[in-house]
Amino acid sequence: MLGLLAAEQRLRVFAALVLGARSSAEVAERAGTSAREASRALSQLQRGGLVSHSGGEWAARPEVLRETVVAATPKEQPDDHGAANPSEAAVLRAFLHGGRLVALPAARGKRLVVLDHFVRAFEPGIRYTEREVNAILRRYLVDEGFLTRIRASTGAPAAPSRSDGLRTAAGCPGARQPRGGRGRGRRPVPPT
Repeated sequence: MLGLLAAEQRLRVFAALVLGARSSAEVAERAGTSAREASRALSQLQRGGLVSHSGGEWAARPEVLRETVVAATPKEQPDDHGAANPSEAAVLRAFLHGGRLVALPAARGKRLVVLDHFVRAFEPGIRYTEREVNAILRRYLVDEGFLTRIRASTGAPAAPSRSDGLRTAAGCPGARQPRGGRGRGRRPVPPT
């Protein structure tokens, strides 16, 4: 169907019909083509269902083109984040698109839902370097008790990227060990 309009001449003939031409002569004139070429293009467009001919007049059928485009457009599927709870699923759909965090919720309850989702990506007991954990997520994951900070042992200095880091809190995924009251120590998210 769309291939019919790929040829410039057929596209011009179709456009002439959309703009109001009705007779073969009007179509040829408005499309800037010969009567013979316009007739051939009109026949091809009619076979493809993009134009109709009745009572000596031609008419474009743009609705056929619209329907074809709509049918060919992939339907957007909402992301499935695996949340069984409908309210948690709604929060995850609002803040995650294509598996990427698009915004961090300001409301603590919603932020906990998002953090709980992300902490499931961490293996319990595995050390993660500071660079392995996004700085914004790291702060909130530690603040809410999903991850605990570990420090290098005293003695010979170790490379910070190997010895300092984070690990999942006991009982994660899903362990919630809030530290402090509501709003304590909250800082605005720095631009990345």
